[in-house]
Amino acid sequence: MQILYRSVGISKNKRRLKGGSIIAHFIAYIIIFLAAATPFIEVVFTIPVGAIAGLNVWLVTFVATFGNVLTVVIVIALADRIREWQRRRNAEKGKVNKKNERAEKIMSRFGLPGLALLGPVFVGSHLAVLLAISLGSSKKHVTSWVLGSVIGWGIITGIASYYALDFFQFEQESGFLYDLIERFNQ
Repeated sequence: MQILYRSVGISKNKRRLKGGSIIAHFIAYIIIFLAAATPFIEVVFTIPVGAIAGLNVWLVTFVATFGNVLTVVIVIALADRIREWQRRRNAEKGKVNKKNERAEKIMSRFGLPGLALLGPVFVGSHLAVLLAISLGSSKKHVTSWVLGSVIGWGIITGIASYYALDFFQFEQESGFLYDLIERFNQ
């Protein structure tokens, strides 16, 4: 039981007999997973928010990275259908997507490695996948580059969040997400 408490970031004095703390933390990690799995909300944003929310930085890093990787794999598998739907929708509305233009510039200038490495920060990993595949890159190369990039950005952001919390002396045992969920649990 001690390992469970430590893994979700609950200190001894934060435990409650009602079990609300464990439920609140579990719900908070589900929210982090869903946020990271949402297109255009990347691990670069989700991990610092989860850390500031008072959750365990390393568990947030793992959960957010897993959520982002899972949806990127789904997008790669369905890339042809999604890209066709996106083209039809943009043609019906008659608008030009600025993120698409930015991603195309990155792809033409730096190639697939550049798009994969810069995508999670500038255009989102999901859009980077769609654009790379629509511009002729193989799904195998896109998968390896983008998944490597998402995992790398997750690790870098997790480490940076950990040291930023330490530098700013932010108490990790309390945070806005945890407090909000605790209010709803009562």
